Order: sequence, then C-alpha cells, then structure tokens
Amino acid sequence: MKPITVLLIDDNPAFLHAVTRFLQELTPEEMLLVGTAATIEEGLARAEALRPKVVLIDLMSPGAAASKLIADLCRLLPRIGIAVVTADDATGFRREALRAGADELIREHHMSNELWPAIRRAAVRHEGSGS
Repeated sequence: MKPITVLLIDDNPAFLHAVTRFLQELTPEEMLLVGTAATIEEGLARAEALRPKVVLIDLMSPGAAASKLIADLCRLLPRIGIAVVTADDATGFRREALRAGADELIREHHMSNELWPAIRRAAVRHEGSGS
C-alpha cells in the first residue's frame, strides 16, 4: 500500500512545526509529508508541483481567503483531498469550507484524536481517481 502524501499549508511557523512533528511520527508506510507552505501562493504552487493525495490547511482566520484557497486547490487539482483544521466552530464557516470543496473539518482542540483519521478519510474519498 502506498503512503498517503500530505502537503501542509499554514502561515504560523509554530503550527507548521508542531503538525510536521506529529505527522512525521506516523510510519512512512502510512503517511508521507511531502512539503509545507506558509502562504496561499506558495501552497498552490507546491500542491501543483508535488501533487499530494491530501492538503492539510490550518485556517486561523476563516473568511474569503480560506474559501478561495480551498476552491483554487479543487480547481487546480480536482482529485486532491482537503482537510481543514480550524479553531472556529461557527457553522457558517464550516458550511462555507465544505461548499468550497473541503472534505474534512477538524477542530483544533480535537486535533490529536481526529487529525490522522480525517487525513485518511480525505484520501479515501479520492482513491482510484489518481492525483
């Protein structure tokens, strides 16, 4: 079985470091972190170049930029899985992220239990379609 390749996008260096460490603790047979990006533009470019199975995005400030990033990723790579980590529990944001194309939403305070299962579910949704 091929590992799930993941690209992590976030503008917070502390978050990038923490999640990178968490993901690197998984076995390479399960998951492979192929890259990180600190900006939307860098994230889109890396997603196109690396073609990960799943993009993991931390959205500290939900809104138009977040929805645009999700929609742009879906347009650029329609077979990619998108998992979103958010501190915002607002139903409107959740609905907006899902409408833009996110596959999974993980609340930040549940990350330790929900992150890896959410990445797997996002990848499975696009299995067989090749990325």
